[in-house]
Amino acid sequence: MQPENDPFWQAAAAHVTDLGLAGEAVFAALGFEGLLPGCRTIHNVTAGVVPAALVLHKGRLEEVPADLLRAALATHVTSFANEVFLVLSEGGAPLA
Repeated sequence: MQPENDPFWQAAAAHVTDLGLAGEAVFAALGFEGLLPGCRTIHNVTAGVVPAALVLHKGRLEEVPADLLRAALATHVTSFANEVFLVLSEGGAPLA
């Protein structure tokens, strides 16, 4: 199934959109380019910059630069999770 048609991918993208973030302010797993145009991926992440949100595929965490993940875990909250994705964000209410 294409990410654009997958409900788990759609739900994570909808959450980021609901946060009011532009694609450029988001680091996302490969495949999100169609759902979050302009998002950062492993191919165009800016070193030393922690995006406002990270959309993390639970099965592909090894693709996330370790320094980016450590920085986000120290400053962001978990604002969304489903069976496939975890979203860490600067804004938004933390999950209970």
